[in-house]
Amino acid sequence: MPRRRKRVPPPGRAGWEDTPQAGFDSGKTDPAMEGQSWATKVTSGGRVVLPAEARTVLGLKDGSGLRIVLEGGQLVLIPYLEVVRRLQEKYRRLVPGDHSLADDLIAERRAEAARD
Repeated sequence: MPRRRKRVPPPGRAGWEDTPQAGFDSGKTDPAMEGQSWATKVTSGGRVVLPAEARTVLGLKDGSGLRIVLEGGQLVLIPYLEVVRRLQEKYRRLVPGDHSLADDLIAERRAEAARD
């Protein structure tokens, strides 16, 4: 049976289109590496091999997910961990203080179970 690809929502539905996307900056990259470029080619099936140094700089391992954004005629690769970090940062201000939404959800589920 053929393997189905997971659909990724297009920018605009992902909720992070209004964040800076010019490159990857999680604060973990070496500033000396900013502006670094590497050469690669598109191979059969549209595959692109990321050079080892680029994978190391971005902390990518086999199986790491990437978001690909078309921006100004260029492709920008953003690791999913960075996408998650940006979303968490964006929505963190909606949760007051050190309040835990997970604890709220667990309490709600326990209350529902007790009522049943």
